[in-house]
Amino acid sequence: MTDVDALVRLPIEHSGTPIEMASATAIFETICGEALTIEVFTGATRCLTAQEYQLLTPSDATIGHERRGLLRTGTGVPAAETTAVVLTQRVPGEARGVLGMSLTGAQLPVRNSVPLGKALQGLGVTWELLEARNTPARSDASGEEQVIYLAVRLWRTAVPMGLVRQRATRCSAGAEFFTRAPGEQERAARRRT
Repeated sequence: MTDVDALVRLPIEHSGTPIEMASATAIFETICGEALTIEVFTGATRCLTAQEYQLLTPSDATIGHERRGLLRTGTGVPAAETTAVVLTQRVPGEARGVLGMSLTGAQLPVRNSVPLGKALQGLGVTWELLEARNTPARSDASGEEQVIYLAVRLWRTAVPMGLVRQRATRCSAGAEFFTRAPGEQERAARRRT
């Protein structure tokens, strides 16, 4: 088993726990040894896809708020690309304000660096792991090597409220963390030449 495999197992072991105890962001922070912030690229309302509609069962909406960004360490190192789609009417008001979302899902002028998982802490939100996989040799939008893909569903009082996809980069935990990842030593040697 490689360190990447061990990292993929962490969210599997913590699925179903309160978000403040072990969200994907909290797991990445533990690995990095630093608090993470998010650089939000986009935040806007959009129609739910058929799959999102099925996973969120929104009898009361067909529109969700999508928030895309890049989680970064305090030193600016990219940790993970993240995309969240939430039903704003199911997000507690305290969190909507912090995240810059209106009740209708429209983006408010508030722009901050608070990750979704942190904004939802203490509000009774749990998360369910939908998928976790090792993805070395893939790159994210910034060209960093992506090594882990996670998909989770957020729940509040037994009602699904959002979906989050995160793609962790190789540098998110420091190069030494992934030196035993399949093919990593060969890729590192190619980068040095």
